[in-house]
Amino acid sequence: MLKDVGLGATSDAVRLLRAWDQALGEPFSRHCRPEGLRDGVVLARVRDSAWMQRLQLEKPRILERLAESLEAPPRDIRLRLGP
Repeated sequence: MLKDVGLGATSDAVRLLRAWDQALGEPFSRHCRPEGLRDGVVLARVRDSAWMQRLQLEKPRILERLAESLEAPPRDIRLRLGP
């Protein structure tokens, strides 16, 4: 129904936010937050370059866990540095 009224992307983003912390797990979720979802790619901000490197290595595991909990899982995660 949400997609019928033009809110499909919004509901997908809300579901992503709910699944994010669980998919990342501790301590990763404290250092990386999703900012949006565009064309199946999660745009996320990482606190610093050390955490970015660790998250890059964990991307396959994170995507797999998101696929387990989301109806329309993202196909990739794009990480950017920032507060």
